[in-house]
Amino acid sequence: MSSGTQSKQSTTNRFDNVEIIRGIAALIVVLFHFSYFTSPENWYNKIFRHGYLGVDAFFIISGFVLPLSFAQKNYTLSELPKQILRRIIRIEPAYWASIFLCAVKDATYQLTVDAKNFRMPDTYGFKSLILHFFHANAFFKIPWIRELYWTLALDWQFYLFLCVAFLVFNKRAWWVRYPLYIAIAALYWISPPDNVWASFYCFDFLAGLMFFHFTRNYISRLELGAMWAALLYVVYIKMGLNHFCSISTVCLVLFFVKQGTTWLRFLGKVSYSLYLTHAFSGWTLISIAEYCYPHLDETTKTFVIFAAVLVSIPFAYWFYLLVEKPTAQWAKKLVG
Repeated sequence: MSSGTQSKQSTTNRFDNVEIIRGIAALIVVLFHFSYFTSPENWYNKIFRHGYLGVDAFFIISGFVLPLSFAQKNYTLSELPKQILRRIIRIEPAYWASIFLCAVKDATYQLTVDAKNFRMPDTYGFKSLILHFFHANAFFKIPWIRELYWTLALDWQFYLFLCVAFLVFNKRAWWVRYPLYIAIAALYWISPPDNVWASFYCFDFLAGLMFFHFTRNYISRLELGAMWAALLYVVYIKMGLNHFCSISTVCLVLFFVKQGTTWLRFLGKVSYSLYLTHAFSGWTLISIAEYCYPHLDETTKTFVIFAAVLVSIPFAYWFYLLVEKPTAQWAKKLVG
């Protein structure tokens, strides 16, 4: 990547490689979640049971895109309230709209199964909803309405950390960056592996941060390669081969891929909506099939899953147009 390309990309809000990664990662996570409909022996389950690794991609992208956005807006600590408000308007309405859709699905299921004893799951209780508002369920051992919401909680943690620490992140001097890299990586050793703290995925965020420094011309491609290699070695030792493969793949795509197809760009555009809504759209179809035909064979279940994917993507686009895109525009209009 030439310095001219770096400069051009660093002043834009969208990267094709970022959109490609987002779209593919969201689709992989969807396929992973749908794999629970099949038995462990099913070929589909064997292929996509590791789709949870798609979250590595989300966190790497956050580690890159969030500081890039701060840099483009010339962020200072005095703008902290404005910065947080912008993100709330941009992210939270879609999150709560997806919770509403899940509530509709769960209520419909309860009415169908036992209307006389209708009762919503405890995850919709007042305490749970308050904790969902603050993305704090995991701290109190209260189940999420949908398990996928834990990733949003960790992304918020990194975002708030970045709000405070960005002025240190946005430095060219090696004697600032190297201690920063080491300090962030060291967070892994003090974080319990229970999806409560973003620090457990510090290697992901750090890989994205290093790429941010590269696109800002703070480090050369040679230094980026060396830093990523060192990071991936630690990932292999501490997190295992699966995470090593997923993180290294994302890094390679970030570095080498410049443009994507129309389809991949579209998938990236609706990736957040797809991630939030597939538990409603796709799983509704799966639930209907399971309710009407409780003894489906594994082959038919696989076809149902692919049908659920085909339903989830256009539904995500509809959700994007009605919820995600307007709130992004409101955030830009109201906060800047």
